[in-house]
Amino acid sequence: MEDPKEYLSLIEAMLRSSGKIAMERFGEVFTYKTKQDPRQVVTEVDLASEKQIIDAIRTSYPTHTIIAEESGFSDKNSPYTWIIDPIDGTSNYSRGLPWFGVMIALLKDSLPLAAGIFLPVTNELYIAGRGTGLLKNGKPVRIPDEALLQRSLVSYCITSSDDQALNAFEARIVERLAAKVLSVRTTNSALDYVYAAEGKLAATINLENKIWDIAPVILLAKEAGCIVTDSDGGELALRVTKETYVKNFSLVIAHPQVHKALIELIAANKAP
Repeated sequence: MEDPKEYLSLIEAMLRSSGKIAMERFGEVFTYKTKQDPRQVVTEVDLASEKQIIDAIRTSYPTHTIIAEESGFSDKNSPYTWIIDPIDGTSNYSRGLPWFGVMIALLKDSLPLAAGIFLPVTNELYIAGRGTGLLKNGKPVRIPDEALLQRSLVSYCITSSDDQALNAFEARIVERLAAKVLSVRTTNSALDYVYAAEGKLAATINLENKIWDIAPVILLAKEAGCIVTDSDGGELALRVTKETYVKNFSLVIAHPQVHKALIELIAANKAP
């Protein structure tokens, strides 16, 4: 098995450098443009952060493929693929809300090899390689031994959609979920993912993700002891092409003791 340590030092450096870029402009009132989906926004800071990361990867690993949220798919026909989300939570960031993070993952043969997520506002760095365990600011992190759904905080990330059937489905899930747990929380950002990965939240659910939203947290959460699947309870397959890399992924990160109940809750509320 390949040692991921050489990549982790680069990931940490890139995360901290991009976090610094974000913090230098944090709190400003931004003008931003929307993407093809008007619910998705991008600022000049997203672009500057992403460029810094790409330049660093190109310097160290010029033959590696890169998939970046803003720049798209740069295919080098390599077994190594870097996944970049320069600011996860741009809508929050652009409004001065502190719920955002920088996320980077490295896949080898479509499987996560090394990854990290940085929360610049709180200076929390989460990093993991395959088999290393999850580290938070250099210290090992594991989820608690036990989790009871009715005494747990669970995150449900939701964004409005033109698909009214999807809106109704998600509304049913939130209604049923609120009746089963202590409380439902959401920042709709990287915070939900890392808080589930370290066990502050017993789970997080998000039915609408791109590969850059999920690739970094999959490894972090698994290395901390979580179960990570799609909303049907199946394995998340990250093998994509230039034609399919923008496809949607559902995501459930959960403590092993609550995962099955959450998958059953989602299945029970699907339209017949």
